[in-house]
Amino acid sequence: MQMVQRALKDLTYASLCFPTAIKARSMESTEDIPYYFYRDDGLLESDQVVEEDQELQDFVKDVYVYGMRGKKASGFPKSLKSREKLSEYLTVVIFTASAQHAAVNFGQYDWCSWIPNAPPTMRAPPPKAKGVVNIEQIVDTLPDRGRSCWHLGAVWALSQFQDNEVRLNRMRDCAGLPIFNPFLKFKVLFVTKGSGWTPTARNPDFQGWRVQN
Repeated sequence: MQMVQRALKDLTYASLCFPTAIKARSMESTEDIPYYFYRDDGLLESDQVVEEDQELQDFVKDVYVYGMRGKKASGFPKSLKSREKLSEYLTVVIFTASAQHAAVNFGQYDWCSWIPNAPPTMRAPPPKAKGVVNIEQIVDTLPDRGRSCWHLGAVWALSQFQDNEVRLNRMRDCAGLPIFNPFLKFKVLFVTKGSGWTPTARNPDFQGWRVQN
């Protein structure tokens, strides 16, 4: 623990920012240092890279054509031509699917359970003039008890967390287990039987490989 604390004293925010860290190590020049794949794979060096990424462009096009039905008025892009626009697009996706959804979804019951706030149906046309509607007309216009109860059930269900929902601070990478476990078993067989080398040769305290279930 003390070793970790000492190491963290030298940790800076800039060192975790990949472009800044590359520049701090004077490794940003592709002419002076070609074939530096760690840098090249970690950075989108030009807008041209964004334009030539066919999978990225196909995804953006699919969202526009099939998701938004090709409506120009929606403002959704059909393609991305710069790193700046890619950054903006990813920000929209991440925020909408996380914080924005949580903000508007889980409070639905609190807001919509008061039927006048969000009536699911209206039993009369809206008035054509202001200041002429009385309380009786409002009550006659709002949905009846049956439709209101259906509405309450719907917004209550939409506001609930799923039983199998995993919070962000409790995420587990389960997707890789079907691949990881067979690989680990193969590794055990290869190391202990195929090569003749044993883990205890370097580590007398070795207790055995752990295979995740």
